[in-house]
Amino acid sequence: MGVETHLEQRERIISRFGPYYATSTRLILHLERNGAEELHELPYSQIEKIDEVRTSNHPRMMVGAIVTIVSIIASYSLNMITPLLGVVAGGFLVLHGSIGGPAYYQVHGRDVPREQMHLWQIRYRGAGSLIASIRTIIGERV
Repeated sequence: MGVETHLEQRERIISRFGPYYATSTRLILHLERNGAEELHELPYSQIEKIDEVRTSNHPRMMVGAIVTIVSIIASYSLNMITPLLGVVAGGFLVLHGSIGGPAYYQVHGRDVPREQMHLWQIRYRGAGSLIASIRTIIGERV
Protein backbone atom coordinates (compact mmCIF):
# COMPACT_ATOMS: atom_id res chain seq x y z
CA MET A 1 0.00 0.00 0.00
CA GLY A 2 1.08 3.54 -0.55
CA VAL A 3 0.42 6.81 1.17
CA GLU A 4 -2.12 7.67 -1.55
CA THR A 5 -4.64 5.29 0.05
CA HIS A 6 -4.52 7.39 3.23
CA LEU A 7 -5.21 10.75 1.60
CA GLU A 8 -8.46 12.52 2.31
CA GLN A 9 -10.83 13.57 -0.44
CA ARG A 10 -9.31 16.44 -2.50
CA GLU A 11 -5.99 16.14 -0.62
CA ARG A 12 -2.99 15.92 -2.93
CA ILE A 13 0.75 15.36 -2.56
CA ILE A 14 2.79 18.50 -3.15
CA SER A 15 6.30 17.29 -2.35
CA ARG A 16 8.02 14.14 -1.12
CA PHE A 17 11.34 13.22 0.46
CA GLY A 18 11.89 9.64 1.61
CA PRO A 19 9.00 8.62 3.85
CA TYR A 20 7.86 12.25 4.29
CA TYR A 21 5.02 13.71 2.23
CA ALA A 22 3.90 17.32 2.14
CA THR A 23 0.26 17.27 1.10
CA SER A 24 -2.18 20.09 0.61
CA THR A 25 -3.31 19.82 4.26
CA ARG A 26 -0.63 18.10 6.35
CA LEU A 27 2.83 16.62 6.68
CA ILE A 28 2.76 12.82 6.61
CA LEU A 29 5.38 10.31 7.71
CA HIS A 30 4.59 6.97 6.05
CA LEU A 31 6.69 4.03 7.26
CA GLU A 32 6.52 0.45 6.07
CA ARG A 33 8.15 -2.11 8.37
CA ASN A 34 7.89 -5.87 8.02
CA GLY A 35 4.83 -5.54 5.79
CA ALA A 36 3.03 -3.29 8.26
CA GLU A 37 2.25 0.36 7.65
CA GLU A 38 2.76 3.11 10.17
CA LEU A 39 1.31 6.57 9.49
CA HIS A 40 2.05 9.74 11.45
CA GLU A 41 0.65 13.13 10.55
CA LEU A 42 1.19 16.72 11.50
CA PRO A 43 -1.45 19.20 10.25
CA TYR A 44 0.06 22.45 9.02
CA SER A 45 -2.01 24.36 11.57
CA GLN A 46 0.05 22.65 14.31
CA ILE A 47 3.50 23.30 12.83
CA GLU A 48 5.16 26.12 14.76
CA LYS A 49 8.59 26.28 13.10
CA ILE A 50 11.29 24.33 11.30
CA ASP A 51 14.85 24.48 12.63
CA GLU A 52 18.04 23.54 10.83
CA VAL A 53 20.04 21.46 13.33
CA ARG A 54 23.81 21.35 13.06
CA THR A 55 26.05 18.68 14.54
CA SER A 56 29.78 18.53 15.15
CA ASN A 57 32.07 16.55 12.86
CA HIS A 58 33.78 14.29 15.42
CA PRO A 59 36.10 12.46 12.98
CA ARG A 60 37.49 15.81 11.78
CA MET A 61 37.98 16.93 15.37
CA MET A 62 39.86 13.70 16.18
CA VAL A 63 42.17 14.11 13.18
CA GLY A 64 42.83 17.69 14.24
CA ALA A 65 43.65 16.63 17.80
CA ILE A 66 46.01 13.88 16.58
CA VAL A 67 47.77 16.24 14.15
CA THR A 68 48.18 18.80 16.94
CA ILE A 69 49.59 16.28 19.43
CA VAL A 70 51.98 14.71 16.91
CA SER A 71 53.16 18.16 15.83
CA ILE A 72 53.81 19.27 19.42
CA ILE A 73 55.78 16.09 20.13
CA ALA A 74 57.74 16.51 16.87
CA SER A 75 58.56 20.14 17.60
CA TYR A 76 60.00 19.26 21.04
CA SER A 77 61.81 16.10 20.05
CA LEU A 78 63.27 17.48 16.80
CA ASN A 79 63.86 21.00 18.13
CA MET A 80 62.34 22.35 14.93
CA ILE A 81 59.85 25.12 14.41
CA THR A 82 58.33 23.60 11.22
CA PRO A 83 56.01 21.18 13.08
CA LEU A 84 54.33 24.21 14.66
CA LEU A 85 52.51 24.59 11.33
CA GLY A 86 50.98 21.22 12.14
CA VAL A 87 49.77 22.63 15.45
CA VAL A 88 48.03 25.47 13.62
CA ALA A 89 46.55 23.07 11.03
CA GLY A 90 45.41 20.66 13.76
CA GLY A 91 43.82 23.49 15.71
CA PHE A 92 42.01 24.62 12.59
CA LEU A 93 40.65 21.10 12.03
CA VAL A 94 39.44 20.87 15.62
CA LEU A 95 37.72 24.26 15.34
CA HIS A 96 36.20 23.51 11.94
CA GLY A 97 34.96 20.11 13.16
CA SER A 98 33.38 21.64 16.25
CA ILE A 99 31.39 24.06 14.09
CA GLY A 100 30.15 21.08 12.10
CA GLY A 101 27.43 21.29 9.51
CA PRO A 102 23.72 20.91 9.00
CA ALA A 103 22.49 17.42 9.87
CA TYR A 104 18.69 17.55 9.80
CA TYR A 105 15.60 19.72 9.92
CA GLN A 106 13.54 19.56 13.10
CA VAL A 107 9.85 20.23 12.55
CA HIS A 108 8.30 21.59 15.73
CA GLY A 109 4.62 20.91 16.18
CA ARG A 110 2.29 22.19 18.84
CA ASP A 111 1.17 19.38 21.18
CA VAL A 112 3.71 16.89 19.79
CA PRO A 113 4.91 14.73 22.70
CA ARG A 114 8.63 14.96 23.40
CA GLU A 115 9.11 11.24 22.75
CA GLN A 116 7.73 11.72 19.21
CA MET A 117 9.94 14.67 18.23
CA HIS A 118 12.45 12.31 16.59
CA LEU A 119 9.78 11.33 14.05
CA TRP A 120 9.91 14.85 12.66
CA GLN A 121 13.68 15.01 12.17
CA ILE A 122 14.12 15.14 8.41
CA ARG A 123 17.61 14.46 7.04
CA TYR A 124 19.16 17.68 5.72
CA ARG A 125 20.76 16.46 2.51
CA GLY A 126 18.16 16.27 -0.23
CA ALA A 127 15.18 17.57 1.73
CA GLY A 128 15.34 21.18 0.52
CA SER A 129 12.33 20.98 -1.79
CA LEU A 130 10.12 19.34 0.84
CA ILE A 131 11.12 21.88 3.50
CA ALA A 132 10.61 24.79 1.09
CA SER A 133 7.11 23.51 0.31
CA ILE A 134 6.20 23.22 3.98
CA ARG A 135 7.63 26.65 4.79
CA THR A 136 5.65 28.20 1.95
CA ILE A 137 2.42 26.58 3.12
CA ILE A 138 2.83 27.58 6.79
CA GLY A 139 4.14 31.04 5.87
CA GLU A 140 7.50 30.66 7.60
CA ARG A 141 10.29 32.91 6.43
CA VAL A 142 13.84 31.63 6.48
